[in-house]
Amino acid sequence: MKKHRFNRIFVTFIFISFIMTVTSSLSASPTKTTAKPAAKAPTQLININTADITQLTKLPGIGPSLAERIVKYRKESGAFKTPQDLGKVKGIGEKKLAKVLNRITVK
Repeated sequence: MKKHRFNRIFVTFIFISFIMTVTSSLSASPTKTTAKPAAKAPTQLININTADITQLTKLPGIGPSLAERIVKYRKESGAFKTPQDLGKVKGIGEKKLAKVLNRITVK
């Protein structure tokens, strides 16, 4: 009889401990992380006056055929004086030029 009573008390104690643990973890306010997001690695600018087709295709919206046109235009017309001159190449409109301007340079 005493053993049965001890088991009942022990089980009750475990149950109450479990309930207290669960409710305290639920009522605890979540902590906000103050860690700053990882900084993006700086993007290397591509010099459109010296870049080959492979390098030019790394630019957004520039595929192999458009990269070939850029190289051909550069050979025929000479070096680009400003990054905006890339817009003179057939197939590069305002939207495409806007996507690549922050990734290109002329030297």
